Amino acid sequence: DSEPFLPQDDKGDISKEGIRGALFWLFAIALLIRLWFCFFHSHVNAYAGFDAVGYINAAKAIFELNTLPASFAKDCLATLTGSASALTVTGIHDKLIALEPVMLSGPSYPIFLILTNILTISPYDPADWVKPVAAQCMISAVTVVFIAAIGRQLFDRKTGAMAGAIATIYPPFIINCGRACTETFAVFLLCLFSYIFL
Repeated sequence: DSEPFLPQDDKGDISKEGIRGALFWLFAIALLIRLWFCFFHSHVNAYAGFDAVGYINAAKAIFELNTLPASFAKDCLATLTGSASALTVTGIHDKLIALEPVMLSGPSYPIFLILTNILTISPYDPADWVKPVAAQCMISAVTVVFIAAIGRQLFDRKTGAMAGAIATIYPPFIINCGRACTETFAVFLLCLFSYIFL
């Protein structure tokens, strides 16, 4: 039952270093597959296709809140407390109408799209698909590691290894990395919280 390619302790159990090493290689292989598919394969990029347009527009609307003057927050507070003039309330409503896409999509995934620009310290650009896709490749590869770790925790080492291997090459996990849709992000969060719970 022992696996000779992983470091083992005196009892023949796989050491923590061996498990970490196996998870690192699982992550690296999953990441390479996703990066290859999204950046080097000849398929048509569907980053902004279908439902993705709504999420991209919502991210743009959230990002553009930065362009509003500082007095906007004061006007919002006055509107909420009922002390704003009718003209101020109308102005607030006109400015907030741009957030309508956020009402349809919810804020979490659009905020993730904006945050993908943090490492490059650049403003959010709806036409720039490289940073969000690279970030999704990364979190999808981390998801593979969580799936393997959850399988190991719930069942055994072999189940975790098999679950991780299947998740590494599972086509929807790979394909969805290149789309601005919530699947990759949602599966990552589900696996993260499941792992923490376990």
